[in-house]
Amino acid sequence: MDFPRGSEWAKWDLHVHTASSYDAKYKGQDSDELLCEALIENNITAVAITDHFIIDSERILKLRKLAPKITFFPGVELRTDKGSANLHVILIFSEKLDMQALSNEFNVIMLGDQAKSPKSEETIYWTFEHIIKFAKEKGGLVSLHAGGKTNGIDKEITNSTLFNQAMKEDISEFVHFFEVGNIKDVENYNKHVFEDIDRKPLIMCSDCHNPKKYTTKENLWIKANPTFEGLRQCIFQPEER
Repeated sequence: MDFPRGSEWAKWDLHVHTASSYDAKYKGQDSDELLCEALIENNITAVAITDHFIIDSERILKLRKLAPKITFFPGVELRTDKGSANLHVILIFSEKLDMQALSNEFNVIMLGDQAKSPKSEETIYWTFEHIIKFAKEKGGLVSLHAGGKTNGIDKEITNSTLFNQAMKEDISEFVHFFEVGNIKDVENYNKHVFEDIDRKPLIMCSDCHNPKKYTTKENLWIKANPTFEGLRQCIFQPEER
């Protein structure tokens, strides 16, 4: 795909669920069609499919056929062993990866010893170290719930002790994006958090679980080509992009 006009501002959504997520609110046979219609109506250019505990290669390939002008990144949402109720971490991978190979390798790990309680969809999680290892092996990017967002680093790990503060700083070193829940979180991070750690891109996403009710609190505008390499540029230029 060529971009003769260079990078332009466009709307992205880096946290979207499909009917493959165990907690999807709508699992009708037309769920994929409805999701694509919603994305097109909202002028979304690039999307990360981040179902819980699964990379459904067949569904992502179907979405690409239904909406060929939208870039669909394979991804996954996981729970990790940090925090009182488990921190939520999202991995996003390149659209150029072999989807079937990525899905197969991920599913093998999910059924192995690394995933705790693999028979229960409610309790599956990886250790943070295993999540980061898998992301690095596949060249993926790491997004972390933060601010007021449910199961975020600020809710699950308070600043009550120096140990907790050090843990949060250690975790942040491996994170590429902080996904926050509202504009106030953005203001707080810019004012307080980035005084202690390196600046990271702050994103707000739909976290859509129902294609019939697709909505975003705020639009996520990114100035980059709608590719994984374009997304990577945001890491190095978080304020400009």
